[in-house]
Amino acid sequence: MPSRLLTAALIAAVALSLAAAGVGLGQSDSATRLAERHEEFLEAVALLIADEEREAFLELGQEHQRDRFIKRFWQVRDPFPQTARNEFRDNWEENRELAKLRFDDLSDPRAQMILFFGEEKRSFRTTCSETLRPLEIWYFDSIKSVRPEFYLIFLRIGGQRVRAWSYRDGLLGLKTAHLTTTSDEELLALIAQTCSRGDDIVTAVLASADWEAILDSLPLRPRKAKEWVASFVASSTDIPEGAELMEASFSTNFPGIHGSRTVAQLIFSVAGEQAQIAQTGEHRSYNFLVDGEILLRGELFDTFRYKFDVPPSAEGDQTIALALERYLRPATYTWIVRLQDLNSERYFRLHDEIEVPNPRIDAASLPPAPEPDGFLELLTEANASLVEAVDGDHVLKLWAPSDRLITGTVRVSAEVGGEGISKVAFDLNGKQVMSKSKAPYSIEINLGQAPRVHTLQARAVDAEGRTLARDQVLINAGPHRFGVRLIEPQRGRRYTQSVRAHAEVEIPEGEELDRLEIYLNEDLVASLYQAPFIQPILIPSSQELGYVRAVAYLVDGSSTEDLVLVNSPYPVDQVQIDFVELYASVFDSKGRPVEELSKEDFVVKEDGEEQTIRRFEAVNERPIHAGILLDTSTSMTDALEEAEKAALKFFESVLRPRDRASLMTFNDVPDLVVPFTNNLEILAGGLAGLVTEGETALHDSLIFALHYFSGLRGKRALILLSDGEDTGSKYSFDDVLEFARHTGVAVYSIGLEMDQREIVARSKLSRLARETGGRHFFISGAGGLGSVYQKIENELRAQYLIAYQSSQGQAIEKFRKIELEVRPPGLQAKTMRGYYP
Repeated sequence: MPSRLLTAALIAAVALSLAAAGVGLGQSDSATRLAERHEEFLEAVALLIADEEREAFLELGQEHQRDRFIKRFWQVRDPFPQTARNEFRDNWEENRELAKLRFDDLSDPRAQMILFFGEEKRSFRTTCSETLRPLEIWYFDSIKSVRPEFYLIFLRIGGQRVRAWSYRDGLLGLKTAHLTTTSDEELLALIAQTCSRGDDIVTAVLASADWEAILDSLPLRPRKAKEWVASFVASSTDIPEGAELMEASFSTNFPGIHGSRTVAQLIFSVAGEQAQIAQTGEHRSYNFLVDGEILLRGELFDTFRYKFDVPPSAEGDQTIALALERYLRPATYTWIVRLQDLNSERYFRLHDEIEVPNPRIDAASLPPAPEPDGFLELLTEANASLVEAVDGDHVLKLWAPSDRLITGTVRVSAEVGGEGISKVAFDLNGKQVMSKSKAPYSIEINLGQAPRVHTLQARAVDAEGRTLARDQVLINAGPHRFGVRLIEPQRGRRYTQSVRAHAEVEIPEGEELDRLEIYLNEDLVASLYQAPFIQPILIPSSQELGYVRAVAYLVDGSSTEDLVLVNSPYPVDQVQIDFVELYASVFDSKGRPVEELSKEDFVVKEDGEEQTIRRFEAVNERPIHAGILLDTSTSMTDALEEAEKAALKFFESVLRPRDRASLMTFNDVPDLVVPFTNNLEILAGGLAGLVTEGETALHDSLIFALHYFSGLRGKRALILLSDGEDTGSKYSFDDVLEFARHTGVAVYSIGLEMDQREIVARSKLSRLARETGGRHFFISGAGGLGSVYQKIENELRAQYLIAYQSSQGQAIEKFRKIELEVRPPGLQAKTMRGYYP
């Protein structure tokens, strides 16, 4: 918005918010007024909140709904949702307090700039009244969301009043009225000659920020405000006006304890004639959506959403039971739950006070468990897993560090329960390394000094050597692993009436979970939209239980799953069949990427044996994860500025809406400067203010970067820029090469000003690129980085995905060599040289 309208817009926004809320307008109906904390929220975010968001907030009828709205409002603006803190909210609130402290109100443009950019590094006022109108000049450096340094200029218009000036307003607007100068060049010359600190003023004017454009680019308002607001409104517990109601009953049950919290089960019972069956092909089901809010002392404590798909009974008459579970501390809660039949659009609403006991203390005085049509009796089998080792059941939970790269000795432990356990055996990468015959089941395992991804398993074994329970974790899997693991049911156990599905989900950094689906055999039972991912399931008497499956989905549509076979007489080892995915580039004789090839143009061999290509597609539009690993050791001093500019240009050209990029630097140690993001301003800020110091721990830094990529799938490229040999790593080049083979990340190495005599260093960079399916470049100066980055981008955009199922299976874990041939003459195909299964 134009600068002259900024103050007016702020005042209008606040006035509109408060007027719509009935604040300060003489209204006597207290029901139309906002609580004080909600008035303060609207005032605090007046420059952030979109019209759709404000309208939805004001239309909410309950205070706890507004509390929930505020929480979601900040979540959608969080630049790094994987971290515990919301950096955007924290910065905004800190800046707001600072702005209020320095200025009387937030309508002052200087206060608004502090809101957006924080406090200036330094400032001064001009005293050049013969040439310039009075100005106030602010200098900023290293603002992460903008650029390395910039100036803001305020034009004083009387007393303490100012307005923000932008270069687009015109330079001549700064001169005094009597000055007859008509050109920008002449005015700048006069400022330099006649004004105190004239050179500083000229520098500030020429380097002043186009703050209007900056504000437009900042993530102040989510691009999809309408979508999140519509989703929020749709999850309301209110019943739409005029909607048809249905009858239902409910009961509560408290079958056990989870940590310091009580397991609270809420069970709805709906008569079959009250609901409607949907049919898709041969599939028939009842379909229900449950949205809930739990209040503690009048304030929002928990929210949840469940979707249930229930097959109709073969007998005809049916009472449908829907069970959901939350973890709550002992207290009295208000439950507000809306049950919706998705097929008939009929509703049932629960609004009730429910006292949650502490079973440890109140077990003797607990009221008898209700029996809604006998369903709680059926759930007894599922709930048995809440009590450690009930009736001979065996449980095992393995604990091992998984959030960082680990080599050497690591301590792991297993929690077990159940009768008849002779020992707990620990397996590393499929081989038993140690066992313990009594608690505590805690041991130290040597992972070796080379970084690797390890599979660690613990098994509870009886005297005859039979496995009673097991658990498994991955070590060094990386921060971007997307996985789901079923803790319950236990493999090999038998269930007849009910089973408790309990899943744990690993969500990649920077991503958001959409839902977790629970299947009984191939029938979808429930969709869970938040933790805990636990679902008691009733087993139909007519259905044989074969397996339980959990499928997790990210917002972008990608998925992962786990499956547990049950009711088998013996524990069954499951065989996981994965496709080997190759991202391949093809070049002509002039090194240009070649597109429009077909599956028939390629031949894939693994360890010399030709493989059958099961999947083939050109992946020009597939999202890319690209990371720049930038050398900031002392030897890069002269080249750093040019390297920063080239990296920023690469980010600007490569980033599309679904792509992600990151920035890592290294000298003596590596540093993750900017995690994977699509926000160009954050990436630009990460490049701002870098300094050179220290030596070159190249090998350690490559392993750090490759580990950061671990867990990601799809098109991945690590772009290394360095000017020399490793001078300070604990890992060797062979360690780097081996770890790269495990991670499957394509490395593009750029050697900067590396003399031809540096044969060993050049050879290492070249080999790393070839082995991983990347490419190597050697350039004489940082000025050549722009063309190199352009070649890398062109290559990443013009790739093919070739997938096959290895004819060797998964039995042998050894490095498997890959050869990719392209049949048309004169062409050359490039992909990774091999992989570990």
